[in-house]
Amino acid sequence: MFTGIIREVGSLKAKMPATNGSVVIEIASKKIKPQSGDSIAVNGACLTVTAITKTGFRACVIKETSNRTNLSYLKIGAHLNLESSLRLGDAFDGHFVTGHVDSTSKVIKFERGKKGAYLTVELPNSIKRFIAEKGSVALNGISLTIASVSNNSFTVATIPYTLKNTNLRFCKKGDPINIEVDVMARYLYNQAEAAARLSH
Repeated sequence: MFTGIIREVGSLKAKMPATNGSVVIEIASKKIKPQSGDSIAVNGACLTVTAITKTGFRACVIKETSNRTNLSYLKIGAHLNLESSLRLGDAFDGHFVTGHVDSTSKVIKFERGKKGAYLTVELPNSIKRFIAEKGSVALNGISLTIASVSNNSFTVATIPYTLKNTNLRFCKKGDPINIEVDVMARYLYNQAEAAARLSH
């Protein structure tokens, strides 16, 4: 489990093919100091650390994860949002983030200003029912609040601190971005669906 509060922006150092369509990625990291077997959210995708290197760590990206995230699109040198999993006693900020990416979408517009920025993302049909104004969403693993929703897109507002301390500062129109919907929204929707079926 994660919070969506990014602890470091690392970089993609290497990509190496593995068995069954998997890829081993090597990530350069100065602040995150994991051990083998630890869970790390990389652009919001929960990965298991398979090895420690001199400059960071390695993790295996299975085919399913590649298909559902932007990790397969990224080139060497790409900036990656990193967050270690929650441990007992850790402070909880942000919102509950599982590290299971629901969809990859595209950035439509990114308007920057002195007081922050507005990022607009295409809204896939598969997650429309979970996206609501003032609700929570994780984009590339970042816990954000939804500012507005239209039929085909949604917009989040970001403060200058978030831009400075995440890979959103490198974001541009057309970039693929990982989306994880709010787990509470998912549970509430499923409960409402179940209640509706029972009432008929």
